[in-house]
Amino acid sequence: MDYFKPRRMIFICQLLLGIFCYVFANSTHLWMAVISRVLMGIVCAPTFIAAFYLIAHTLPEKYFAVVAGFTEMLAMLGGVAGEALLARSVVLYGWQHTVMILAGVALTMSFLGWVLIRDESKNMAPPADDAASRRHVLRDLTAMLMLPQAWVNGLFCGLLFGVIAAFGAFWCIPFLMQKYGVPLGHAADASSMIFIGAAVGTPLTGWLADRLDARKVLMHVCSGLACLVFLAILYLPLSSFAWIFPLIFMLGFFSAVYVIPFAVIRDITPHHMRGTAMGYINMMCILIGSPLLQPLMGYILHRHDPLTIYAYQHAFLVIPVCLLTAFMLAFYVQEK
Repeated sequence: MDYFKPRRMIFICQLLLGIFCYVFANSTHLWMAVISRVLMGIVCAPTFIAAFYLIAHTLPEKYFAVVAGFTEMLAMLGGVAGEALLARSVVLYGWQHTVMILAGVALTMSFLGWVLIRDESKNMAPPADDAASRRHVLRDLTAMLMLPQAWVNGLFCGLLFGVIAAFGAFWCIPFLMQKYGVPLGHAADASSMIFIGAAVGTPLTGWLADRLDARKVLMHVCSGLACLVFLAILYLPLSSFAWIFPLIFMLGFFSAVYVIPFAVIRDITPHHMRGTAMGYINMMCILIGSPLLQPLMGYILHRHDPLTIYAYQHAFLVIPVCLLTAFMLAFYVQEK
């Protein structure tokens, strides 16, 4: 751990996040807003890796999937706040004041991370291992990228998380407003159910994966059920808007199986490569959702004029294709 201090990384990343939020809120040119927004995403990503690294190196192996699930649960609860609370905050106070509040939250988290997080643990790898890992980072990364299981698990994770990132966090609200004619606040409340479902599902999925030792089965069952639930959301003529809440909750709950590949990749890589391997899985998790699926669905949507329910149903077929692909990928997962 001489060259990598999760405590230091979390402190620096949250501090920079607060600064970039402040810059974004006070941007006077488009290029300032774009650059600060990109930098916000860049400094957010390492905090997840630092958290998973701490879990992998400070706790017994049997607790990894469960604690990683709880970590993702807290992240999903943040998504709930983003969907429901921030939408109202923007309406009441404006987006600039809202982002300034987020800047204050980030700075507070940087302080708490520095005070509360400890890198030292009796379960940490000895310094010699860290020195060897530092000397061979490029070799380790190349070896990891040559592992077929890294690609299988990375793609599975990205495709499942893409449902949450592309649909739940972006396109769900305008879809619900169009299909049911509800105001922004009600659509945001319903959309936030995907994060609540994922918040419940991630620790439960991690616990079941360790308890039953049936990761592949869970990956198959949950990805298949997520596909069926999404098709129901897309096509069923629901008599009441209230029915959409449990359906979106179940979509988030079953999509939470994306946490399992983190445990799988942890088990099949050497101890000194775990940080790199989990970083790669997290990269795939992020890249497929927002950078790929969000603009792809937007491109399909804007080919339709006018924007009707049929247009959304056409564009959102991308999601079932992703979920079926993830279902097929689960056949090739090697648990050990």
